[in-house]
Amino acid sequence: MSAETVTNKIEEKARESAEFIIAEAKKEAENSARKILDDAKIRENKILSQGENNAKIYESGRRQSDSLNSKIAILDLERQILEEAKSKAKAKLLNIDEETFVKIFTKHLLASSLSGEFEVVPSKVHREFVKGNIKKLEKSAGIKLTLSKNDGDFDSGFMLVGEDYDVNFTFDELIESVFERDEKVIFDILFNTGDLEK
Repeated sequence: MSAETVTNKIEEKARESAEFIIAEAKKEAENSARKILDDAKIRENKILSQGENNAKIYESGRRQSDSLNSKIAILDLERQILEEAKSKAKAKLLNIDEETFVKIFTKHLLASSLSGEFEVVPSKVHREFVKGNIKKLEKSAGIKLTLSKNDGDFDSGFMLVGEDYDVNFTFDELIESVFERDEKVIFDILFNTGDLEK
């Protein structure tokens, strides 16, 4: 074989080797590119899935927040309605006549099961009602009552000041006690919940 043939064969072998190396490198590059793309697609899907989950969580949280805000607004409105009902009850009580005043307080005095002696401290507005009926109240309740020379610093009703304890018969206190005692019935009437027993 001539030197030229040997050179040609070496060149051909080198070319084949180079082509093989290039083909393998292309395959490797394509495989690497495909793997990179597949990994990128997987990461993209994870990010999208996580984004969707975050969006769902955010939306759920927003709905819960809206629901909570709505419930708070309803409770605030109900509280305002209850306060308005108490104000209206007090306004009506402030306009009762003397006979009704005596009936109401006789009932509350009897329900209190008091004993002993008490000084009656009336509100300025009800001093005359108390003064004119102290003996009736005393007899009905079976306790000793003495009218205070001074008016109380409250706007309605009276206080009984005893040696051991005091009893609050102001309209504010009477209204609060009625609302506490009959809270469910009052709530059902005001808000028509339909839970009233017949």
